[in-house]
Amino acid sequence: MGDIVVGTCGYGYYRPPEGWKQRYESKLQAFSHVFPAVELNRTFYKLPMVRTARRWRQETVDDFVFTMKAWQALTHPSSSPTWRRHRDGLTRRQQDCFGYLRCNDEVMQAWQETRERAEALGAPVCVLQTPGSFDCTDEHEEQMRELLTAVERNGIELAWEPRGDWTQHPRRVQSICDDL
Repeated sequence: MGDIVVGTCGYGYYRPPEGWKQRYESKLQAFSHVFPAVELNRTFYKLPMVRTARRWRQETVDDFVFTMKAWQALTHPSSSPTWRRHRDGLTRRQQDCFGYLRCNDEVMQAWQETRERAEALGAPVCVLQTPGSFDCTDEHEEQMRELLTAVERNGIELAWEPRGDWTQHPRRVQSICDDL
């Protein structure tokens, strides 16, 4: 087990002290002087450009820790309500192939794009948040194992935030996490 680092999920609600604009270049930079870590949730909905992720890294103090949610293209089918604002930008093939941790070219490409952002941020952890519809089934477990065995992690740890009925199967969840 590694160190425990306390941070927040996002920094949008952070209210910097008065006069922060004279001391810091951005709200993120001010945040990084108060909190040691942040989990970026916005990456779930839309990935930033790599150069934007690099800029965020540069804006923070040296020992600041970024973690991030993986892009929903890995976990959520395009029919999911989470896609409502971004579905129009998807090709027909992406709409058909994204989600449920299926090991196909589109999801593998989505992982590569997610990993590139994690690397630009120096994020040691990337969180896979599966939807409630990704139930605890043999098929879903097989899909997860196949994809997560195939992806190049380049040292990035994967964390899993299961939704749905997985909480009723703690031994199965533990087995998957131990193996992967």
